[in-house]
Amino acid sequence: GSRRAIQRRRPTLLSRSTSFLWTDYHSNYWWWELAETLRRLAVTSYILVVGARQAGFAQIRALAALFISTTFLMLQLMIRPYKRQVDDVLNGLFSLVLIVWFNATIVINGCLISPAFCSAFGHKAGETPDELFSVFVSFLAVIVLASLVLICYITATATDGMVVLKERGTNAEPPLTLRRRHSWHVFLSHIWASGQDQVAVLKRQLQLVLPGIEVFLDVDDLHDIGALEQYVSESAVVLIFLSRGYFGSRNCMREVRAMCEMQKPVILLHEADESKGGLPFQQAVDECPSEYRPCLFDGRAPIPWTRIKEFQRFTLLLVAEQILAHSPHYMLTEKAAKREVSRLHGAIASVRVYFPDMEEVKDLVLRRHVTLYASRANPGALAAANELRDGGLSSHHHGHQHDPARQGGGTSTLRVTEEPLDWDSAVAEERANARRMQKGSSSCFVLYLSKQTFLGEAGDILAAEVRAARRAGASLLLLHENDGERGSAPFVHFFSSTPSDLVDDGIYKQLAVAMLPGRHRDVSLVLALKSLGASRAETRRLSLSAIRNSAQYAVEMVSCATKSWRAPSKSGGRGVKDSGIHLESGTGEIMNLDT
Repeated sequence: GSRRAIQRRRPTLLSRSTSFLWTDYHSNYWWWELAETLRRLAVTSYILVVGARQAGFAQIRALAALFISTTFLMLQLMIRPYKRQVDDVLNGLFSLVLIVWFNATIVINGCLISPAFCSAFGHKAGETPDELFSVFVSFLAVIVLASLVLICYITATATDGMVVLKERGTNAEPPLTLRRRHSWHVFLSHIWASGQDQVAVLKRQLQLVLPGIEVFLDVDDLHDIGALEQYVSESAVVLIFLSRGYFGSRNCMREVRAMCEMQKPVILLHEADESKGGLPFQQAVDECPSEYRPCLFDGRAPIPWTRIKEFQRFTLLLVAEQILAHSPHYMLTEKAAKREVSRLHGAIASVRVYFPDMEEVKDLVLRRHVTLYASRANPGALAAANELRDGGLSSHHHGHQHDPARQGGGTSTLRVTEEPLDWDSAVAEERANARRMQKGSSSCFVLYLSKQTFLGEAGDILAAEVRAARRAGASLLLLHENDGERGSAPFVHFFSSTPSDLVDDGIYKQLAVAMLPGRHRDVSLVLALKSLGASRAETRRLSLSAIRNSAQYAVEMVSCATKSWRAPSKSGGRGVKDSGIHLESGTGEIMNLDT
């Protein structure tokens, strides 16, 4: 029962209570912790029973321990049972250390049993194998040193190029679970005419970032159009792709009726690009029949669907968080789940996932001071520049007052001014610093694009300032507002509102940073800061520092260990004591393997 529950990701009370034994492993290798426990018991306890009171069995015990350790190492390399690559590497390295240790035991036992065997390693007859043991220990320490450096390197580079979502806190892939009555994690509800291509992309992307997720999409999984309600019932979460004509579709309304009657958790994904079949969100709300509006829209913010890579990945992250939040693994308890006070929010555990290679504001570093000029004739420019300077305290940081100590690494070197700059002097200084290969400082003109930009008398002043900055060769940072509450406008609007000489001069050949609302705002801030020269350098330096510290620590351990092993024993015995391998001079055998 528990084995099937783990493999099918449908937890039961027993599988949930034993989750600490299998959550670190792939579902097919849930038994690996049990196998590891048996291996440890065999090497440290059971094997000592073999010939415990008989001389000559120490070598057999060491050979048996070597065989067991080697077999497990080969098995682990073949199946890779851990979810995290670092765990596979760590366990493999520890097994390798044990193998070297047992080899040392076998060689030293051979020296004690046969002087001829020992002479093959350069030792004279009658001498104790202490020196030989020191060589093996030193070799083992070198392996440990190399392992520490390798682990630090893997930790520093393992996230490069990865697309799979990870769980914050554990850095492992989030577990995907289903209730017994469910067959799919999410049901994609959409209208073919304006949403078919988008949801097909969404399904493929979800399967990439959440391996093992079960996604219902009609073109792949619909076998009977008359059973739409049954498919909704067998899905844990319903995602509605809001596009033009959705609420005019008879089948879409069947799905809406079913999800509301069954009180299914709902995710709203909104297509706002009208050229791609989208519509304004308020229009979608107005088109929805009034009896279903509370079910679909009350207390629920839509997630924007975008085609820019960075924003689309963040959209996938937000969708994944909501899907996972309603999976059994993340529900607080089974009883609490039954006491949900609403369709969406009840006793739901907090889920935070991330892309390992996704940059955040706090990770960015600016290696030079940058002055951002926000013109008084550009409504909203000062607020946007201050938002960059203050480190991007977006919607999920609500409740915090601005505190410079909480700013991101790159924001502390930004200065915002409304005072007009002498662009000729500023650009000349930047170029002089570049010739001298000095970082110095730089200045940037923030051009905030909203529906009020370049309008009226203020627009004429702004246009004159932009012309002066461009003639001097100054840098421009174009920020395109996409938040309706802040005066957003389609980008095509600016080709008519902007003076024609600026358009002809190529002002919009430079890509503008889209300033999206909600949690997507952080992604916008990252792109804007990167356009100013910010980079993610601190993590790499910390990783290299960790490698240097680990190497230094390992060298010190090798030095101390070598000195202690070479020191004479206080007890006067000839054997090496307290090293995990005890040489008993009375019997001439290694009788204890303390692993």
